[in-house]
Amino acid sequence: MEKDVELRDFLTKVIITITILVICIVLFVFAMINKNGLREGKLSKIVSNEEDAIILFRKNECSNCDDIEAILKDNSINFVVFNTDTERYINTNLELLNLSRSDIVEPTIVYIKEGKVYSTLVNIKKNNDLNEYLEYNNLSN
Repeated sequence: MEKDVELRDFLTKVIITITILVICIVLFVFAMINKNGLREGKLSKIVSNEEDAIILFRKNECSNCDDIEAILKDNSINFVVFNTDTERYINTNLELLNLSRSDIVEPTIVYIKEGKVYSTLVNIKKNNDLNEYLEYNNLSN
């Protein structure tokens, strides 16, 4: 009888532990879906509301990408980063802009004006190219 009670208590603890673990996994999965879905939603909102935005398409371990991102920050330019190495919805986001994956060579800047692609600067090699692009589009401070 005592062994039955001990076994029942043990099984109860195992079930509670497994339940807590499943809940944590589900919450983690929802958090990751939400995190990655925010970017898709943000771009969708920019396009549908015909807003202006700067999008930086970049890769991990890309020194040019790091330099471009730093220049944008130094110029106090608001921009959205899409990391093409990790972005789950990259193709969906590119479709929203009527672009394809072959149109993007990192780092790439896409200037969205009134919800549509206004201009792009692809495969930026020199900081000077970016500065000229920002000036030409009246984006620099």
